[in-house]
Amino acid sequence: MDIHFRRLEASDRTDTFDCGNAQLNEFLHRYALKNQHRMFGVTYVAVQAPGGQPEVIGYFTLANTSIPRQGLPQELLKGLPKYQSMPAFLLGRLAVHKNYQGKRLGEVLLSHCFEHCLAISKLTGARYLIADAKESAVTWYERYNFRKIEGSGTPHSTKMFVDLGVVNTAIKQKPTGSHMGLTRTDSAI
Repeated sequence: MDIHFRRLEASDRTDTFDCGNAQLNEFLHRYALKNQHRMFGVTYVAVQAPGGQPEVIGYFTLANTSIPRQGLPQELLKGLPKYQSMPAFLLGRLAVHKNYQGKRLGEVLLSHCFEHCLAISKLTGARYLIADAKESAVTWYERYNFRKIEGSGTPHSTKMFVDLGVVNTAIKQKPTGSHMGLTRTDSAI
């Protein structure tokens, strides 16, 4: 299986993408490229070109945001500046086509997201990655050490975060053969 990871392009076939969630499908079909052109977020895709035109089989969208200080656990705030909001990235969406679910493509996409965030944070400075997790995905994000942001979310989603400093340390210490340095456990990295 020859899969490539890159920024969404106008030539990518998105109309056949179906992850089983109508909102995530509609975003990719109708809004991802428009938002990218308007600089409201960038969508990165996993594509495969079985018959010519690249077909999107997974994606994530990344944008800038901030996290309110009061949403973070006190133990994480020690030694940090007293700013009311902390710089962060937003993982607005992450989805995998139904035909590729259960094959760890979501984990690979998350790994690429971490890599992009770490590279960009060296240029702009951002400490956290926030995920706007659908309720059905909260447990999945927790396996990668995302934590809930207290007092946030909606009835359909939960805002979660992971400290990029922890992610960076985990990637540097990744064992041989580990896909992204972060292991799927419920313990701290």
